[in-house]
Amino acid sequence: MKMSMLDDLNYPYSIEELYPGESGLMIRKASFSSIFLMISKLVFHALKQLNPFSKKNIFPKNIETVVIICSLNQHRALQNLLEVIPNVLVISDFPVKSENNIIVNNRGNCWLSLLYMPKLVINLIKQKGFKYRSMLYHFDHYLNAPGVYSNALKQLNEIKPKSLLVANDHVFFTRSYFRAAEKLGVKTIYTQHASVSDLFPPLEYDYAFLDGDETLDKYTSNGKTYLSDIFLSGSPRFDKIPLTSEINIYELGIAINVLDNKDRVLNFVKMLSANNINFIMRPHPGQPDIDFWRQYCEENDIGYSNSLKESPIIFIASAKCFVVGDSGLHLEVALCKKISFYVNFQNNEASDCYDYVKEGLVDIKCEKDIIDIFRNKKTEQVSVDKVKYYVANFETEYWGKSTSLIAKTIKEINEGKSFSKWQPRSGKKKIFEIKQ
Repeated sequence: MKMSMLDDLNYPYSIEELYPGESGLMIRKASFSSIFLMISKLVFHALKQLNPFSKKNIFPKNIETVVIICSLNQHRALQNLLEVIPNVLVISDFPVKSENNIIVNNRGNCWLSLLYMPKLVINLIKQKGFKYRSMLYHFDHYLNAPGVYSNALKQLNEIKPKSLLVANDHVFFTRSYFRAAEKLGVKTIYTQHASVSDLFPPLEYDYAFLDGDETLDKYTSNGKTYLSDIFLSGSPRFDKIPLTSEINIYELGIAINVLDNKDRVLNFVKMLSANNINFIMRPHPGQPDIDFWRQYCEENDIGYSNSLKESPIIFIASAKCFVVGDSGLHLEVALCKKISFYVNFQNNEASDCYDYVKEGLVDIKCEKDIIDIFRNKKTEQVSVDKVKYYVANFETEYWGKSTSLIAKTIKEINEGKSFSKWQPRSGKKKIFEIKQ
């Protein structure tokens, strides 16, 4: 495997703008000595793979679509589709509720990765600046990518599906299966699991189901070309919104993630408590200190949304308005016709990585502003037109029906049929809108 291919599989780790706040600090603190531990772990898993009694994956027959899942948020974005796509197999690195689910080692073929390891270390030493620090911090991903890609080729060649579906276009696990499918001539399909940034990779899948025009503009910004047939479909992850009852137990919901500075969040939480504001907190499911926040909320009688078990929609139903930093949750709040405010808890200046502030979907506020809003009981309204820019089927007859729309189109892709629910956008090649 060439180093250029390895960089492609680990696409985001070369982009410094993707690492503001706490993530940037973690990368700067990365130590060269840590790679010895990562290599030791790989050797351990390679030796385990020599076990002649280890369980081999047995793939079911007549699979048409393989779905790759490697995170809880990806699963949530795809779970509605898994229930309706026929002859589907889910390949994941954790158990997923599906008729056919194969759990794979997210290290792939460890022996192949070990063979590539000396070349990788030499390449790391040659790097400078951000690329060196980023490769060092993410060395485990670079180290395992050759083995995962090798396994992906082997598995897809054995299964021989008609299509491959992913909900993340930039992490090495899903990109490994995407590139393997591409090499084998399997049709590749992408759908979003969250909002995107204009720093995301170009759309190279055969077919892409996007939330709406805002996502399309991001993927075509800065002169980027796209190879995909693009369907402006909305998203299955929003389909339950019209069916969700409002609870509104709390005045305010706070969603935080790994980019946010813990001390700044704690100071804000104490300000809210001092002003007798009833609120609920929700840390990101991938946050390393998620147990700290669960315990803190329990000890201080603060509402807590368990993001490992509870969907974002249930969290949004529980409060009247929200404080969020760089997160796609702003969009989901707006789709529920509620208000969220962008509050920057990072160490750096506000990055607004999804451009929600820039596009006028949300307003940026400081912590004191939020307290004043509750003291003065100010109310604001969501702009339907602004939300429609983000989600194509919002407030249309297809609102809440993205799952059936996408599932039918995937079936037509697998069968080589023309698209019955779509019409080409006037003056635009390879872009399709829902037929009216």
